[in-house]
Amino acid sequence: MHWLKNETGQTVILFGISLGATIALQAAEHHRDIVKAIVAISPDMHTASSDASISSFLTTQITDAKNRRLKAKLMKLGAPPYIDSATFQLRASLLADLGAIEHGKRFGRLMRETLLGLLGTYGLLGTVRALRNMNQIQRKLLPQLVTLNLLAKPPRLEIPVHFVFGEQDPLIPAELVKQLPLVIITPENTVSNVSQAGHMVHFDQPDVVRSIVIQAGKPS
Repeated sequence: MHWLKNETGQTVILFGISLGATIALQAAEHHRDIVKAIVAISPDMHTASSDASISSFLTTQITDAKNRRLKAKLMKLGAPPYIDSATFQLRASLLADLGAIEHGKRFGRLMRETLLGLLGTYGLLGTVRALRNMNQIQRKLLPQLVTLNLLAKPPRLEIPVHFVFGEQDPLIPAELVKQLPLVIITPENTVSNVSQAGHMVHFDQPDVVRSIVIQAGKPS
């Protein structure tokens, strides 16, 4: 944020996704002179509530689907919390295969697209390093995320915040969607519940998210 402010001479619009949105909200509280606004896509708020919501979603969906392969994966997954990479990634694969991450894209396709994007950006050696770093960060973060509760100590902000949630996102319970804008202190906030969108709203409904970002960048 400091680098971008120094390079452009302008305040920064933070665009955060999932845990990145949570970090953006926390960071902006301590860098008020740098940040102009925040666009928070599906911010993580309360791990225990999210875990319970996801477990209910997976159990219901997989039972209704009567898919033996998915049932076997669910049995292997076990109950939350998930503090190791293997179970966390197994849960992510189940959510992706059920359309909760991006509509119409199963886990295998998402992984292929991610890998191709890394290769195109960083090359082969850079991709290997990036994957290694991602796994290392995940291993260190997961035990800490168990106690995440943004509602218990919400950031106090002096900038507009634009929250964006997908209506088909089982990772964030509807009750938390209602609570978050009420507890975070900010002079202005908007909440968009986007239809036909999962956790990655910016991929499912890019035009909607783009319009929100453009609005956030307009002069106050």
